[in-house]
Amino acid sequence: MKKFWILLLCGMLLLASCENAMPRAESSESVSREEVSVSVSEESIEESLPDLSEESEVPADPEIPAEMLLEVPVYVEEVQPLYHEEYTAVLGSAEEAKAFFDRYAPEGNGDDYRWQARYDEDFFEEHLLAVAYLPVGSGTPWTGSESLWLKEGVLEWNVNSYVYGDGLEWDLEGWVMAAELPRDLPVTVKTSIEIHYRGVTLYQVNTARQGEAEILLLTSREEAEAFMSRYPSADWEKWDILEYSDFEKYSMIGVYIPTGKIDTVIFESIVRTGEVTEVQFGRGILSEEQEAGGKVYLCKVEKEHPALSRELRLAVRENGYVVENWWTVLYPVHQWADIYSFDNIPADVTVLTDLESKQSFFDTYVKSGSFDMQGNPIPVKIEDRYDEAFFEENVLLAVYREENSGSNGLKLKEVLIRGGNTVEVILTRTVPGPGEAGTDDMREWMFFIELPAEYRVTAETPVKLTVETIS
Repeated sequence: MKKFWILLLCGMLLLASCENAMPRAESSESVSREEVSVSVSEESIEESLPDLSEESEVPADPEIPAEMLLEVPVYVEEVQPLYHEEYTAVLGSAEEAKAFFDRYAPEGNGDDYRWQARYDEDFFEEHLLAVAYLPVGSGTPWTGSESLWLKEGVLEWNVNSYVYGDGLEWDLEGWVMAAELPRDLPVTVKTSIEIHYRGVTLYQVNTARQGEAEILLLTSREEAEAFMSRYPSADWEKWDILEYSDFEKYSMIGVYIPTGKIDTVIFESIVRTGEVTEVQFGRGILSEEQEAGGKVYLCKVEKEHPALSRELRLAVRENGYVVENWWTVLYPVHQWADIYSFDNIPADVTVLTDLESKQSFFDTYVKSGSFDMQGNPIPVKIEDRYDEAFFEENVLLAVYREENSGSNGLKLKEVLIRGGNTVEVILTRTVPGPGEAGTDDMREWMFFIELPAEYRVTAETPVKLTVETIS
């Protein structure tokens, strides 16, 4: 019996041992989850670790050159000297531009430049505007932008101060400069501006000699004397050029430009470009004939003037204008018609920039009951001249004017463009003289004035019509 109980106890112990060794369902499921969790965690960590076999590539900052010439549109205007302190800034909004021009070039301060119309919100979506107000201690020189550079994060603005001869008047003058900067340039509103002034003394004479245009760099007294002797002129005597020229400190740019009997040239500026230095002139039309020959200019500059570091190139614009009182004066090709009446009245001046706008204008105004003084419809040639090819290189000013008498005559005198910001069309009106009676019939006039596209006159450009009365 005792033996039986011993065997039963051993059996029970053996059964309990086997039961503990067999995994339960819950234990199996728990182990499975733990293994999966560990597996995923190890793979995730491994993927998150950097690959130490190769160096990681870090995006590089865009390279900004230490020196960059900014060949952008620049406008320079003479203003009243309201303030004595120089001011420069990079503007980023139309509100900032308005505040600047209201302060330094307010409406009524000399000419109305219409700055705000040009630098609106649309402009600042794609541009910044670098501006400078420069008070000058004399009204004799005039200011011109020679070049604009970005150097080590600073805008360096080189400014030429031009004067004829060596005499100065000690009256204060002011100038405003504006440079249009695309927003893709490495410039911000925090970029500072440095103004570097360079003096240029000009001497100009007429000569009877005719020949090919030339431009030379004269670095010594002997070279200057030889140049002057090739272009004899009695006007040389009024300039003490060589007596007061130190060729150890100065060089001269000698320019000869041939002119005809009814045209002339006027110096504009010295401008440094990426490849050359341009000495720029404008060619215009004289009101009276002169002796055919040429113009000779000597431009005296300091030897370290950076403009001399490039090849010199003579640039004479042949589009029939001269620079006068800092206005660009145009004598453009134009046509006109003296008309009885329009069914619809156009604006004083309309800028037509393409074939579609021209066609719309003629359909709306010119073809609506428009006749010349003889009762004939306006000649078709006036319209047909302005085709698609014309608008590829030009814009067209359509000028309307009503006169209260058919005895009054109108002629186009000139078109003035100042810095691309304003355009003024000037007509002259002739009226009957004293004791002469005029007719009571009204007349309407249309002038169609062609402007080369290079002047950047657009449909948004403010254009003013001025009529000067002469007897």
